[in-house]
Amino acid sequence: KLYVDKDIKIDIDIKPKHVEVVGDKRDLESMFYYLLQNSLEALEPEDKYIRISSDINPSAHNRLDIEIYNTGSLPNVKDTEQLFQPFYSTKPYGSGFGLTIARLAAKKNFGTIEIKPLNIGTKTLLSLPYKRGDSSRDC
Repeated sequence: KLYVDKDIKIDIDIKPKHVEVVGDKRDLESMFYYLLQNSLEALEPEDKYIRISSDINPSAHNRLDIEIYNTGSLPNVKDTEQLFQPFYSTKPYGSGFGLTIARLAAKKNFGTIEIKPLNIGTKTLLSLPYKRGDSSRDC
């Protein structure tokens, strides 16, 4: 379970409504847990904002792109690939396993994860396979 501070603003924009990510439920739950936990821990005290959005990738067959943006920065990170290495952490209390586990879970389910530092904030990009769901219910 993630515990979110009441001062954190979170926007969620999930499109389309009727798709279902294909993959192992436990893997995907673990992946999202670690990615969201990482985003929460990266937030700056004065600007706590996270945006989660998704949409179908028009240039890739049956891929859903998911973006997790947060206002935190990546201090002293020259190459974002090192963030996925076991035991590497930007936090003094971090174990260095969260993003490693998240990427392994994504790969196991034919997905990808990238982290991109921005001028303001950080963007985590996921791409996962999907199938069309039942249009009579929202996913």
